[in-house]
Amino acid sequence: MSEIAPDSADVAAPTVEKKSHRVQVRVPPPEFSSQTELHPGKSPGVRESLQPNVCEPQQVGILRGAAAYTKSYRNSDDILKHLAVAYLFTILKSPPKWSPETFSEIVAQESSIAKAPLETKLPIYRNDKTYNIHLSSTLVKGRFVTPQDRSDHVHLSIHQALSRIKRGKAAVWKCDGHFFLIRRLLTGWYFYTPSLQDKPALMFFSCPQLMVNLVQDTYGCTERSKYFLSNVVLHSVEEGDVVRIVWKMKRSIGMKLLSPLEAILHGNIYLVRPSLERSLEIGLNVLDRAQQDRTKPRSWDNKLLNGCFKRVETHWKAAERMACFVRDKSEPNYTIGGYTVTCRTSPIGHRQRKHFEEMVNYFLASCTALLIVGRDCCFVFWARDSFMYWFSPYRYSALQERPEIVQSRACFLHMTNALAKASQSLYEYLYELGVFPDSTIELLPVRIEDGSAHAPILDDGDEDSLDQEGLTIPPASEQGWTNFYSPTLHSPSELRLARQMLDMVYQTAEDRCG
Repeated sequence: MSEIAPDSADVAAPTVEKKSHRVQVRVPPPEFSSQTELHPGKSPGVRESLQPNVCEPQQVGILRGAAAYTKSYRNSDDILKHLAVAYLFTILKSPPKWSPETFSEIVAQESSIAKAPLETKLPIYRNDKTYNIHLSSTLVKGRFVTPQDRSDHVHLSIHQALSRIKRGKAAVWKCDGHFFLIRRLLTGWYFYTPSLQDKPALMFFSCPQLMVNLVQDTYGCTERSKYFLSNVVLHSVEEGDVVRIVWKMKRSIGMKLLSPLEAILHGNIYLVRPSLERSLEIGLNVLDRAQQDRTKPRSWDNKLLNGCFKRVETHWKAAERMACFVRDKSEPNYTIGGYTVTCRTSPIGHRQRKHFEEMVNYFLASCTALLIVGRDCCFVFWARDSFMYWFSPYRYSALQERPEIVQSRACFLHMTNALAKASQSLYEYLYELGVFPDSTIELLPVRIEDGSAHAPILDDGDEDSLDQEGLTIPPASEQGWTNFYSPTLHSPSELRLARQMLDMVYQTAEDRCG
């Protein structure tokens, strides 16, 4: 996703003298510096670039809006929404390319979420995509200068707190009732404020000391002033029927070992809702990559798994027609584009796990893979090099995981060398989706002819008060995993717990009788 790539490279470019509405201030050495130079009295004809010259250690770039905002922004919810939109604009549009009209675009975009309640997850719809901004409550708090005689180091000075912000990350900065957005770069800091001399402004600072000096001198903050920092991050982007988890997209993550018998690989993309056609298409993409000898599935990473969600015309056409065959149930087998569904199985229910394992053992000896279809969900199961794999394009959940962890889960590839472990994990997952116990699953053995999978398919205040203030944002209403198909009587978690208890009673009875 190129549109959400970090823009620090843009900042590192050398200064180019050209016509623009930006003013660049070269700050003299500290013994000669004065804050009046941050707002030089230059005429509109003086136009310099916002991009800093990395050769000069102290530099400030200023871009101001053409007019003041009409909204007062006295309500903390309003200002936090405004800063969230401003943060999104720093990602979608590189700050060196901003213009005075950009500030008006921020206000216009903010009006679209004006009535939305402020929660930790703030969706912003723009250009046919929904950007999910995650706001956190206060993470770091303290005073601008922390007394040196404090025995406990609970609270940090503002310089210590700013140094802990990682490169590329952003935060909401509250100082004595004033709110700012800051974002750290390799070469400095971006600083956004809705009101600098009654106009919005975006500034670049080559060092945080200059930024702190501006806040103290312009907004009246003293050394005893309190500050609060909270994270703001673009968590995910919803586009069409898929969701991309953005905040960890650039990490290259491989298989994670869960136990001596199993490992799992999480991607960063997942389907929003069940779709037989789309899940079949993605499953065929996965099978196509799994059959290639260049990279074995156990050495895949999340980048490769994410690539399986790209649209492939031949796979899409095959998936459309294969979905019609799955729903029709009148034909016993089907062949299209190099894929042959050899037969159908009778429906398998939630109490037939042993029967499921027997069917898998029988079919994997003669076919390439198994399509596991439950209602509108389709999963792929195959074996290679003495390992068994099953893939799901939907999010993965588990009872032992915290809701905030589940939020970052996406599609996954499960790997094990024990069929019993694979079937147990699959069945538990089908309970979480809500397919079990009210519905059944069907196995469709698929054979792929060598070299023909891509065959063309014809169209058919004081110290104590510091702990009582800060940013308190209510959690999002939809935390954790929600199953697609709600069971008739009980939740998936209740049914899983009951099944586990019955298994324990059964095993105990067997041990005693044996």
